[in-house]
Amino acid sequence: MSKSSREGIFGITLTELVIILFFIMLLLALFNIERVNEELEETQKLVPESSEDIIPMSTIITWLFPDGEIDSDLVPVKVIEDEIRELQKAQNDFKKLTEESSEGDGDCREGYWITQKCADHCWEINSDEYSRQYDYLIDIGVCKSSVVVQRSKWLQKSESDFLLVDGALALTEQKFMKASQLYDYLDVIKEPGYVQLPKQCFHSVNVIDLDGVSAARFDPIELAIGDRVNRRPLTNPNSRSYSEIKERFPQDICDIYLEDEKDTNKNISQNQPDSSIESEASTVNIVRAKLDLNSFVDAFTDECSNSRPTRNKSIVLNYQVSLSNTGEVVDVESLSEDELINSYLKRLDTMATRALRKSKFTPEYLEGVPVPSNLLQKVPFGENACK
Repeated sequence: MSKSSREGIFGITLTELVIILFFIMLLLALFNIERVNEELEETQKLVPESSEDIIPMSTIITWLFPDGEIDSDLVPVKVIEDEIRELQKAQNDFKKLTEESSEGDGDCREGYWITQKCADHCWEINSDEYSRQYDYLIDIGVCKSSVVVQRSKWLQKSESDFLLVDGALALTEQKFMKASQLYDYLDVIKEPGYVQLPKQCFHSVNVIDLDGVSAARFDPIELAIGDRVNRRPLTNPNSRSYSEIKERFPQDICDIYLEDEKDTNKNISQNQPDSSIESEASTVNIVRAKLDLNSFVDAFTDECSNSRPTRNKSIVLNYQVSLSNTGEVVDVESLSEDELINSYLKRLDTMATRALRKSKFTPEYLEGVPVPSNLLQKVPFGENACK
């Protein structure tokens, strides 16, 4: 036996010993790899198939506790379970709200009733041909010192539909007003839809910045309108919707209002009423005759259904109605001859005259006694009043 072969442990040379140790380490490594693979397979069974990333525990803690309540990777299991339970509850509530969003039940608290979950649109239309499912009732323009209101351009609704909305006619007849007055009118418009059963409903309006007003003026008005009706705010002059609505208003409408206000104030200051005449008139108790608006709407709708459609602009026609002391119509005379510039307006005037003859009126009372009277009646019509 050589000298080299005798060196080593138990007759094993140093080279052979290194080889044996390396082989043992290799076996251990293979065993550990197999064990890790088995554990990984078990873990993947608990993870959704769509999961592709491994998220550090620190990230999960940040998601569950965004305000920094926990600053360690060691979190009690109960705490995590409570947080996950809250997240699941919020998800279920959101899912329920989404499922009910198109099913108004008419049972909502003040401040929430105007959401689709609680209310439908009062002016629903056939949505097959249009992108929206309702007609806008009015257009509200915001000026620097006032708001201006007019009928909107309806897709399917008509003038007779408009006249049935409480407060809408009076609102558009006044046209110019302060924001506080607008809110009073919108409260009247809102009320029937708020209490309506079995479902609540809410009207929709356009709100447009007509005068380049500041956000400090526009935003509070828009929000106050939104507390009463559904609104579409329009402030971007470059958008198509803004341009379409802006074109419906007369040019420089805000400046026109300011001039009218100056003239009104001037006339008031120059023409103070005679106190003696005012005192004499106040001693006589007179209650003017009044049109029953619902009866006129019904009569006009009947006339319209038996007539061809009209293509007319928005217009106000004037009539003198002669009444008996019981409120019966004796005669109706049209006072709008100069306005009847085409066959459509003439046909509209004829239908209105007939409808007024069929309408109901309360008579005029003088000191509590009904008397015959002549009533000057204004009848406003929107665009294409008879469809």
